[in-house]
Amino acid sequence: MDEKQTLNHLLELEKNAAKIVEDAKTESNGRINESEAACRAAYESEYAKEYGSLEDDYNGRVAALDGAYQQKLDDYQDSLKNIALDEAAFFALSGALLFKESSLNAGG
Repeated sequence: MDEKQTLNHLLELEKNAAKIVEDAKTESNGRINESEAACRAAYESEYAKEYGSLEDDYNGRVAALDGAYQQKLDDYQDSLKNIALDEAAFFALSGALLFKESSLNAGG
């Protein structure tokens, strides 16, 4: 083989090597993108599952608290309905306090 043929052969080998490297990069990028997409999908699936579980737990607790609050409010309102008003005592106390206040303001 003469020098020109040797150089052409080496250049051809280098060209083939560059093509192999470029193909390897393309394949690598494709696999990386595939892997990232698979990981992202798995992450989003697990995130959605955990989020849904926490959301359901939160909604359940809020509903339970709302129920307990409403029950306590209803009980309180019922207890107010059952209170007997002692109007005579109220007016007597009010009158005593008003007259006491007015006598203090009048200087007596």
